[in-house]
Amino acid sequence: MLREDCRDAHMNNVVQARRASRSKIRERILSIKERTKVMTKKSERHSSSNIIVIGIDHGWSLIKTFDFIFTTGVKELTTQPAFPNHILEFENKYYAIGEKRLIVKDTKVENENFYLLTLAAIAMELRKRETCSNL
Repeated sequence: MLREDCRDAHMNNVVQARRASRSKIRERILSIKERTKVMTKKSERHSSSNIIVIGIDHGWSLIKTFDFIFTTGVKELTTQPAFPNHILEFENKYYAIGEKRLIVKDTKVENENFYLLTLAAIAMELRKRETCSNL
């Protein structure tokens, strides 16, 4: 019985730690969104200059923008996909974005994966802003 109690206590600790971690992530995302709102208001003052500001956080696990968070996964596809969701077309090649997380390397510039993820993040933000501006 003592062994089961220890296991239950351990599982409760794990669940509480995960909840706390999720809460911290949510707080950080909200903080980023608030800072981005301030930056957006500042950039609106200079809207005649046609400058678009898009903030992108390139983490090892996730790419984060104001409106999107997706896994740092890039996979080149050999054929044109039937369903274009989460697909980047670049230089006549197709890439699935946001699937399996990339392996951590010494730097993020060893290959073009993070460049492709950056293009995908920019495209997603521009598509979202275009949709919102048409409302």
